[in-house]
Amino acid sequence: TAYQLLDQAFENINQKNLRPKGILKISVSKGFGQDYILPALSCFLEQYPDVVPDLNFDNRQVNFVKEGFDVAIGAGIQMNSTLIARPLIPMHIIAVASPNFLKKQPLIRHPSELQHLDNVVMRSAQTGKVKKWVLQKDDGNSFETNQSVKMLLDDTQSMREAVLQGFGIALLATHDVASYLDAKKLVRILPEWYADMGYGYIYYSSQNNMHLKTRVFIDYLMDYFQQQKYFEKLSQKNF
Repeated sequence: TAYQLLDQAFENINQKNLRPKGILKISVSKGFGQDYILPALSCFLEQYPDVVPDLNFDNRQVNFVKEGFDVAIGAGIQMNSTLIARPLIPMHIIAVASPNFLKKQPLIRHPSELQHLDNVVMRSAQTGKVKKWVLQKDDGNSFETNQSVKMLLDDTQSMREAVLQGFGIALLATHDVASYLDAKKLVRILPEWYADMGYGYIYYSSQNNMHLKTRVFIDYLMDYFQQQKYFEKLSQKNF
C-alpha cells in the first residue's frame, strides 16, 4: 500500500540512526542450520539483541517471495530479477562410510564398484526419485554412479546417521560430514572422486527497501563465514 511504501521510505532515511529490530525470517535446511547457522547467531545476537531470528528448517525448495522470507540459505532456489545469491560455501559431494563397515569390504578403487556394495541413498522428498550423481576427478574423468540400494532416505542428517551405524556407503556434502571425518567417525572413500554442485548461497531480495535487520544479518554472516574460512575448510581437497 501507499502507506507501507511511505513507512519503508522513512525507515530507509533514518535507519542509520536506528537499531536493527524485528523478526528475521530465515529458510535453511535442518542440518546446515543446526551445524553452521545456529553457532553463528551467538555473536550476532550480542550485537543486535532486538533482532529475533525465525528459523524455518526446510528440506525443500521454498518460494522465497511468496512465503515472505528475509533470507534463504542453501542451493537451487529459482532465481529471478529480484533475487541476489552470494556464495557461502562450496558444495562438494564425497563418498563416506564408517570404519566398521569398511573393515568388511575390499579396497574400493572406482565408483563403478558402488553397484556391488551396500549404499545409503538419497530419495528426493519432492519427486520420490533416487538421486543420481556424476562424480569427477581433477584430471577431467567423470562417472555416473549406479548405487545398489541398501536404504533410502530423504534427509541428509538421517543418511549420515545411517552411515555412522554401518548400513553402507553414502554420497554426502562435505559440510554434512566434515566434523565426523575429522573425528575419524567416518572415512572418505574414493578420495580422488567428487561431485561439484557449485555453491551454497545466501539469497535475499535485490530491492532497495531492504530492512536494516536483513542488511546487518547478511553482512554479518558473510563476514562470519569468511572468518571461519569455510570456503577452504569445506573443499573436498581437505578430506
